[in-house]
Amino acid sequence: MTTPGTEMVGISDRGRAPRLLTRLVCGYQWLASREMLACGAILALTLGLRAALLPWLPVPQPTIHDEFSYLLAGDTYAHGRLTNPPHPFWQHFETFHVLQQPTYASKYQPLQGLVLAFGQKFFGQPWIGVYLSAGLMCAAICWMLQGWISPGWALLGAILCVLRVGVLSYWMNSYFGGAVPGIGGALALGAVARIWRKGQFGHSITWALGLAIIVLSRPYDAAVLGCATSAILLWFLRKSRTPWRTICVRVGLPALMVLTMCAAAVAYNDYRVTGHALTLPYQAHERQYAMASMFTMMPLIPEPQYRHSVMRQFYAGWTVGVRAYAQAHPVALMLRKLDVFDGFFFPFWPLLIPVLLCPYDLATAEERATVFLLLVFVLMIAPLIAIQPHYAAVFAGLIYLRFLHSLTRLWSW
Repeated sequence: MTTPGTEMVGISDRGRAPRLLTRLVCGYQWLASREMLACGAILALTLGLRAALLPWLPVPQPTIHDEFSYLLAGDTYAHGRLTNPPHPFWQHFETFHVLQQPTYASKYQPLQGLVLAFGQKFFGQPWIGVYLSAGLMCAAICWMLQGWISPGWALLGAILCVLRVGVLSYWMNSYFGGAVPGIGGALALGAVARIWRKGQFGHSITWALGLAIIVLSRPYDAAVLGCATSAILLWFLRKSRTPWRTICVRVGLPALMVLTMCAAAVAYNDYRVTGHALTLPYQAHERQYAMASMFTMMPLIPEPQYRHSVMRQFYAGWTVGVRAYAQAHPVALMLRKLDVFDGFFFPFWPLLIPVLLCPYDLATAEERATVFLLLVFVLMIAPLIAIQPHYAAVFAGLIYLRFLHSLTRLWSW
């Protein structure tokens, strides 16, 4: 038997659930419709979640050679220098990914080091720079998605990015980088959508700033994305009969000014580190140590004189072996590359079902442009002998965008 009033209580509880769900949906839609507020909420969510995990996931300790190279750059910049004088006994201190001659410096582009220097200088902890940059990346991806898709779907994509990449990946929990080029890619791609979809030509500066961020972190990716997005802009602007004068004056000229300043900064940094304005630190390092280029089509370089057996084992042994495998098995290597990105961005295979169900349904210009840019990404990584997930940082927003396009198609079904 039931006591009097039990049935009424059950009915009341069942009535509260739909009302609560309705309020949550309305609150979500209200937040999503306010673009900048939604980006701020994503930033706060990323930083808040990671801060809450500090008792179980403390500040990371560097373990990989690349991380120590970036930390060297951060410490150098934090002390107000672009590079360091070589040690008089530098032959005894050679290590991976670090230049000893003509100056003592990291081989990498400076922006990730500047992020670490910011954390070291103002918070006494280089990782704070990584922490803040990861939050900004998720907010930037939210802003980028808002330019390509409806606000509700954009906020959902940004939340997925926070939960997978922004908080739990090594882009947040190491000193490798990944968030910095991710910010640049999101700014550039979000600006492209706003220029050709909404005629907001002022975002040509945002596009150029995004490319400048990538140039200062991953120059090869910047060249690829810059060419691809320039082609998309020219195609759609001319298709909409935008006059050439408008394209040159309101889009091309502001972007050119920003990129010119970026090129000057890169040239000055190159000059201080390598002694040549057109020689990147990465190039100087490869000429001194590497036998195999990162590109499969490049020939092997004669073996240099190695002073340490472990460095010879790496550069003349392992990397040469990886290059040989890449040349002998290009299809298998390409599948492994795609599997790396699949496992990084979509750790649970059911999330791929929407993409698998809707691979060819390209009904809108936004969908076609997205797939074109993803094909450009595949072509970008194809000639590389090896990859890591942060090689896709510039295109991270696009990966989630294509996933959302597929979800919207399924939702309409």
